[in-house]
Amino acid sequence: MVMYEDEEAWRQAAACRYGDPDLFFPISAGGRALAQIAQAKAVCAVCPVQRQCRAFALRTGQRHGIW
Repeated sequence: MVMYEDEEAWRQAAACRYGDPDLFFPISAGGRALAQIAQAKAVCAVCPVQRQCRAFALRTGQRHGIW
């Protein structure tokens, strides 16, 4: 795992950085949202800072979105 001096600097390396943020916040858990969820998870699967992102989501109590 790469360490970053600034606790939030990992965001600069995120695979989703230039993507549509709405992709990671589907409006439901079924129907057309299933394809959206799969796309978001595919982006996360290749992300070099997946651990840092997940740790951030847990640390800050993120209750919505694909992390």
